[in-house]
Amino acid sequence: MLLPVTVILTLWVSWAHGQERECIVPDIEENLIAQPRKEKYVIGDVLAFSCRNRLLTLVGPDSLQCYHFGWSPSPPTCKGD
Repeated sequence: MLLPVTVILTLWVSWAHGQERECIVPDIEENLIAQPRKEKYVIGDVLAFSCRNRLLTLVGPDSLQCYHFGWSPSPPTCKGD
């Protein structure tokens, strides 16, 4: 019983590695800068954020990561005092 399960898991992992999943570029507000800028983001990629205007404060996480289900956590915003 263990051998068929092992074979199935090995085949699935091999197939999954061949499937490069992408994340759609998240909607972000105009005051945010997201780096790095790429045409395509894949699972594991990280976007780092900062505010365009230094007088604004970043509210929320300073980075997001691409997962099989999309970006997490939600993008931050930039707020003034």
